[in-house]
Amino acid sequence: MPLALGMFRMASPDETLRRVDGVRERAGSRVDALEFNVLLQAVLVTDDAEAKAAELATVFAHTGLDTARRVLDSPYVLVGTAEENARKLLANRERYGFGYVTTHGPGRDALAEVIPHARRLAEES
Repeated sequence: MPLALGMFRMASPDETLRRVDGVRERAGSRVDALEFNVLLQAVLVTDDAEAKAAELATVFAHTGLDTARRVLDSPYVLVGTAEENARKLLANRERYGFGYVTTHGPGRDALAEVIPHARRLAEES
């Protein structure tokens, strides 16, 4: 379906990496000054990530996240336990350089639950 005004497509993990790498390449000598951020489209803390991801796939199908696997793999969505989401945040920081994370209002409490776990895991590594 073609995108309409007010609609968007979420980049795949590989496309996101290509875009980040492209920005890094174009930054040249300024690359160390870059700060990347990500706007998470959804943050859900749950013990059943597969089921919640399948639900989100129906909501996000128009963005390209039309399967539970694509939702779970997306760097723009966190679905899992607080610990799992924290590990994904840190993995995304390592892979894409996302040092700043924001989300929409409905996800703020879930993200607030994830952050202490991410801090603890970062200190342990």
